[in-house]
Amino acid sequence: SDAIIIVEAATKGGALITAEYANNYHREVFAVPGHLNQTFSQGCNKLIRENKAQIYTKPEDVIEALNWDQPVSKTAPTDKTALALEFTEEESQILALFRQKPDWHIDELSWRTQIHLGKLASLLLNLEFRGMVRTLPGKKYRSSPKQFDCQFLVNRTTTC
Repeated sequence: SDAIIIVEAATKGGALITAEYANNYHREVFAVPGHLNQTFSQGCNKLIRENKAQIYTKPEDVIEALNWDQPVSKTAPTDKTALALEFTEEESQILALFRQKPDWHIDELSWRTQIHLGKLASLLLNLEFRGMVRTLPGKKYRSSPKQFDCQFLVNRTTTC
């Protein structure tokens, strides 16, 4: 599955183990926040607090996170090579790192690319607008499945 939603979980148990496996396989994890004093809300609250799950309050949370809400255009090209995206040298450098591993913290990206945090945040936002990366809780970023549908060319133009 692309995502899991944990509705209730104690601080130990199968739901948290499932969430751990989902995170290890780079799947989206959502948790329903609950009352602080309820035993079966403590696990969900812990996942959210530790940035191991996104807050789930409505179905749109999942739809948005998985990019399911983007309607398919009837005139959209069916051939993956029909769509070309151009990236700056710095954007290409960032995307190359995401091809090595799907999840990165912004500090780690800054260190690896030697791009100042302010500029890097702007570049990541631009890549997110283009559907190449997604923002996660805790200043982390995840490569979008769209990135792996694209083939990067030497001249920094990408065909998808």
